[in-house]
Amino acid sequence: MEKTAEKINDEQLMFRLSCNDLEALKELFQLHSGNIFKFAVRILKNSTEADDIVQDVFLRIWKYREKYCHQQNFRAWALRICLNLCLDMKRMQRKNLTGFISAFDEGDLPENSLEETIITNEQTLIVSKAFYELPFEYQQLLSLRLDGDLSVPETAETLGCSIRTVHYKTAMAIDMLKRLAGEKQ
Repeated sequence: MEKTAEKINDEQLMFRLSCNDLEALKELFQLHSGNIFKFAVRILKNSTEADDIVQDVFLRIWKYREKYCHQQNFRAWALRICLNLCLDMKRMQRKNLTGFISAFDEGDLPENSLEETIITNEQTLIVSKAFYELPFEYQQLLSLRLDGDLSVPETAETLGCSIRTVHYKTAMAIDMLKRLAGEKQ
């Protein structure tokens, strides 16, 4: 039910945007910039570059507002724009990207003892490092599902593949991630 309400709200905002309503763009930014940022960070491994990408995504949304198809899922469309911009940026960069962004926000830490917090951070670091050893297509897929909070059909639409392929590759990615994380412990 919540997803349907969100989709209706996104469609209303895109309609307003198509009528040159800048407030609608601001509202879309407030609703979706966080997920887009997380997704870009996963791909680029750099929060500064991810910030730039988020800005570029919303510039493109504004630029192509009249070409948006209202049958599309807005979030999937926005994440596809983000993916394309990230891939363009990666093509322009050297092969060895530097920087590491943890998938874990310290502000989200539960109120545990220092020892539990350290163990949790170590486990998160292990999984994060293993994540970046996955093939890029698996990183994209897991980022869309986890950071982008897309459903399987939305992920399939964003990646341009079948739902069956998303299920299969998700299972493969999770198995590989478990194996890589297990080797690091």
